Amino acid sequence: MAHMLAALVAAARSGNRGVTPDGIRSALAGINQPRGQVIRPRPADLAMAAREIARHRRIDYEGASSSLDWDAAGETYPKLVRWKIQSGRFAESGSFRCDPGYPLCTVRP
Repeated sequence: MAHMLAALVAAARSGNRGVTPDGIRSALAGINQPRGQVIRPRPADLAMAAREIARHRRIDYEGASSSLDWDAAGETYPKLVRWKIQSGRFAESGSFRCDPGYPLCTVRP
């Protein structure tokens, strides 16, 4: 999802002259703009995102698993959730952050 939205941003920036891997990479930050139209992973929001991007307006993609906010190094650290099965159903048994500020798991330097 994130890469597809970034490809749309890259296409809009290039005037639809072509999308390159570098263009997509540099456009990733363009899908999480503060005060942008919130976009969630559902069909109606994707159509809205395409319209907003074509009009060069800001979007703020809220990913399926996390807000997908990028840090200064271009990383995103979603909340991790631990699940267990109770009475035949999945139940959240805990969650934690995994980033340099909350080193509960191994983080690549």
